[in-house]
Amino acid sequence: MIVARKDALSLTKKIFNMAQKEKRRNLKFPEVGPDSFHNLVKRRVDEYFASNNIAKTGNKALYLKTIFWFSSFVIAYVGIITIPYLQIESNFVLFCLTMVWYVALGYIIPGIGMGVMHDAAHNSYSQNKRLNKIIAFWSGDAMAASMVSWRIQHNILHHTFTNVDDQDSDIKKYPMFRFSPHHKWLRHHQYQHLYARVLYLFLSISWIINDFTRILITKNISGKEIKISKKQILEMLLGKAIHLGLFTFPLFILPHAWWGIVGFFVMHFIVGYILAITFQLAHVVEPAEFLQEPEGTDELDMPWREHTMRTTANFDPHNKLLTWYVGGLNYQIEHHLFPQISHVHYPAIRQIVKETAQECGQPYHEFKTKKAAKQSHFGHLKLLGQAPKAA
Repeated sequence: MIVARKDALSLTKKIFNMAQKEKRRNLKFPEVGPDSFHNLVKRRVDEYFASNNIAKTGNKALYLKTIFWFSSFVIAYVGIITIPYLQIESNFVLFCLTMVWYVALGYIIPGIGMGVMHDAAHNSYSQNKRLNKIIAFWSGDAMAASMVSWRIQHNILHHTFTNVDDQDSDIKKYPMFRFSPHHKWLRHHQYQHLYARVLYLFLSISWIINDFTRILITKNISGKEIKISKKQILEMLLGKAIHLGLFTFPLFILPHAWWGIVGFFVMHFIVGYILAITFQLAHVVEPAEFLQEPEGTDELDMPWREHTMRTTANFDPHNKLLTWYVGGLNYQIEHHLFPQISHVHYPAIRQIVKETAQECGQPYHEFKTKKAAKQSHFGHLKLLGQAPKAA
């Protein structure tokens, strides 16, 4: 038993060391002229905000959404912890009511993450940087997503090098998944369009675990060595303590502790699937391009915003309820072009971006419905799951 444990620890240490030694190239984008799409679309969007005297950050609608989501969270959580005080003798009925509240939280937490945290993490929630940090902590760290990891993995690596192999952390799920045609094919990939639906359930739980390993052990996020201050570590630990503490407390007061354990996993399975699907429909779909690092140079062959147009897609942009719930992430093109503009403005600037793209000969990938985007995503997984010769 002791020998086996030492072997396991040794293997774990080797994996962590390999991650720490991985080198990430410092790629850059070429400079462009004033009339390029890169600069033209920025100038036109800036003119829209200036001429209408509108701030690029959040507005009353976003603040009301924040109040709604946090109030919903409190109501659902209170619903769980008051279960023991209900005058209902049937344990089955009480269990069902408990699960209803956990399922509700499974839908509420993604709403908080996509509709509140996402803006705050990009500093587009408010012009007040301190308020952005406070909101990001309570809507991110306290909901199981570490802002230290998020800002590096999402804001920097994913947003800068979208769909670039060995750069974009969001497509770096190999060997379990083959998201990019540049990844080596393995036999189990032929089933990835099937098992993806199951593994997506574990996304938010994996975040909780990975944050600890990345920040406290490897100090490495997707091949990028990170320097983390003691304050950032404390913020991460505090956020995890709040989240895990909130959902450990019901174990001591519910009629049966296992109700709370089941509820916690049901909640996170819903959270994981909703977040995974929403983000996958933006980039891991059939029209999007997947690129490799250039050979012999550190400069990519197109400007950043042109690169974004080739690797990103919108879905169901006219569905107002969906737009509200996913925090404008169905307007992924606009978000990637202008991550520091709040999502409440995406529908307004969409036409500017689309017309400028058509004028400059840039693609504008967009699915009319969420269903069509999902079909494209799983179709992409199925295609890349085929053996290269067959594909």
